[in-house]
Amino acid sequence: MALAESGYDGALNGTTAVDVVPAPASAHTLIVRSIIICNRDTAAVTLTLNLINGANTRRLTKQTLDADATFVFESIVNLDSTTKKIQAVLAGAPATTNPDFVAAYADRS
Repeated sequence: MALAESGYDGALNGTTAVDVVPAPASAHTLIVRSIIICNRDTAAVTLTLNLINGANTRRLTKQTLDADATFVFESIVNLDSTTKKIQAVLAGAPATTNPDFVAAYADRS
């Protein structure tokens, strides 16, 4: 089995769930090492990180992230099917700037 380091980054939008770690390709497993979310907004935001498995949603954490604060999620999570992914949701739209994220994981094929 090959193991390739990879990552994913983007911004949250405050209106819909955003994939912070996408579902793996068929016959692959993503081993999530960390997710870092930075609130560059001028106000606090409420952030929920969910593990999605098809129609099932499991909350990994829910945090209030102060203005200019960073949240680090460092639990190892295995995404071992094409229906599993990790999404982040904000409780409402940011005041001025969308929080951004970066995720680090390994792709095992």
